[in-house]
Amino acid sequence: MKNKRIILDENFSDSLAVALRNIGFNVVSVHETEWAGFKNGALGAELAKSDFEVIITKDRNFADHSGILKKKPALVLMVLDSVKLRQVRNAVFIRRFIKALDTEGLPAIAGEVQLWPKADFNSD
Repeated sequence: MKNKRIILDENFSDSLAVALRNIGFNVVSVHETEWAGFKNGALGAELAKSDFEVIITKDRNFADHSGILKKKPALVLMVLDSVKLRQVRNAVFIRRFIKALDTEGLPAIAGEVQLWPKADFNSD
């Protein structure tokens, strides 16, 4: 999964993208693109034309609002389970996110919404 082109939706901080790049992931934040501020439909249209293979979001309705999986069925759409990985102080969240990544990896099933992580990572 490290070799796949990943984009983080704008509901994540740029520092998560930096932390993931530091451990070898090919990741970009929407904030680092010209798509910052796009509504889901417009973002989905741009992603469908792009070479990104994975999008990570907190928006459970992203697929419905953007139609992305119909436009690009080979895309892995990962939705962060905010109960199992709560957004807390950014440094703590990044540490927990990376722990979840080390433990579970990213989902690899394309064409459907993948709720991730499966286990609870709210403790250090």
